[in-house]
Amino acid sequence: MMKEIKVAARWWASQLKKNKHTPKQIKSFEKELQKHLFNKYKGHWYNHDPLKGHAYRSILFDDRNRIVDEVLLESALAAKIPDIVDQLALSCGLIMWVDPGQVSIRLVISPMVQDIYVAPPEESIRAERPSSQTQPHQQPIPTLVY
Repeated sequence: MMKEIKVAARWWASQLKKNKHTPKQIKSFEKELQKHLFNKYKGHWYNHDPLKGHAYRSILFDDRNRIVDEVLLESALAAKIPDIVDQLALSCGLIMWVDPGQVSIRLVISPMVQDIYVAPPEESIRAERPSSQTQPHQQPIPTLVY
């Protein structure tokens, strides 16, 4: 889950207008977004069924109608970035899905979905299988990849 969250947060932070924010503000926004996404997604992350909770883990940004996902608003507020709608350098609205093993986006004006991250097959397999060292009745410790 952390890899996908980091990819998503980094992508959103990279969309901030660079000439209006310091690197410190951008990094702060990225870290805040990671924190908000983790809190939102815990309990809604299913490695064995990545599409379960798919809509819940979506992030919507629609600048035309000024609809912005709560996690973006809260992260921007915590990073002291006012009016996130005007601060993102996006030409149109989009929706992002953060799912186990995959992060993808779709522009609201297009039916095409673009993957921005797909986990290598060995990571997906490792996330689905308990470690052989796991004791009975004990959950495996997730491996964090940075």
